[in-house]
Amino acid sequence: KWVSRIVSSVDTISPFEMEMLKMLLQYLKFNNLDKTLIDLTDLLSSKEDFYECISTDIEFYRCSALIDLKMSNDLKLMKDCILNSTCNFTLKLEPLLNVLHLRLKLFLWEDDQFGFQKLFIHELPLMRPELLDVDNNTKMPASKYVKILLFNIDLLGAASRLHISSGRMLEAVIEAKKALKLSVCLLKKIDKISQRSRLKLILSLAFAYMNLIKAYIHIGVSRDCLLYTSPSPRDMRRS
Repeated sequence: KWVSRIVSSVDTISPFEMEMLKMLLQYLKFNNLDKTLIDLTDLLSSKEDFYECISTDIEFYRCSALIDLKMSNDLKLMKDCILNSTCNFTLKLEPLLNVLHLRLKLFLWEDDQFGFQKLFIHELPLMRPELLDVDNNTKMPASKYVKILLFNIDLLGAASRLHISSGRMLEAVIEAKKALKLSVCLLKKIDKISQRSRLKLILSLAFAYMNLIKAYIHIGVSRDCLLYTSPSPRDMRRS
């Protein structure tokens, strides 16, 4: 009701409303409430002028929900619209990170190795090198540095997953371990970061661990194990 209320053309979204909406979107994603997330992003998109300042957030969370629900037709329309346009590197930090996260999601969904390398290996280091500054050599404020670290954790996680799909297990392990190392650095300061960043970190950490486990299984270092939800006949005889 709050989001769908009627707003006049002169109204603007307040900073508090903006942060609350971003937190809500992240909360829905964290709890896998994908259908609700799609409904909310559709509603926000219908009031495009009013919510224009968080349009990149809306696109990212909608894409994430569509991928989780495997809604291929909607994803293809979204992909064609986004990937056929040039990435605007002049955006401010947070909108640009949302755009890059969105493209990262689409590259993973399509297993697009070429698109990933073109944007993140060749273009990004030239156009916005500070986004890859995990050592904070540019002396960014803490709030911006946390966002940079979270982005790089996701970037390394995506690289690891793409290596797995291409059969490059050693490279996959290396990238996954880099992602875990950065995650641990943030975990040590988790009480000093925002709740939204905490939720993002937990999801990224889980993704990095899953990549490492997948790579280890392929290599033979780890194995899948059976999960018994009820006693086996042998266990019942013993009891």
